[in-house]
This record gives sequence, C-alpha cells and structure tokens, in this order.
Amino acid sequence: MWAEALKRDRLASYRFIVEGHADPRGTSEGNLVLSRERAESVKRYLVDIHGIAPVRLAAEGKGTSKGAAL
Repeated sequence: MWAEALKRDRLASYRFIVEGHADPRGTSEGNLVLSRERAESVKRYLVDIHGIAPVRLAAEGKGTSKGAAL
C-alpha cells in the first residue's frame, strides 16, 4: 500500500525518511545498528521490488529513542 502511494504523481516530487526502531532489549549500540538495518531493509524493498527511486528515500535508525514501541 505504501509503495503504491509513493508511485503516484502527486507524491513524485517528495522525499521520505524511512525510520527503523528497536525495543529496549539489548545494548544501546546494538539497538541502533538493528534499527538502521531495519530502515535500510525497508528502503531496499521499496527500491528493488517497487521501483521507487532511491534518491527519494533516506534510511535512519533511531535505536530505542523517539517513540520506539516497548
């Protein structure tokens, strides 16, 4: 569903940030790496499978900060 929305002409000029998060288990450093990998994985999926231009997407890992689910 998200990929279809990103393909629409109405959103073609927009850029988006894909955020990855982790729960509080594990170390802060490990969770940051995990969250970055999650965000990169979603970006690769949108680019490789759905043809979204990679320049329109930025991947950011947030670790356990900024509203991560518990």
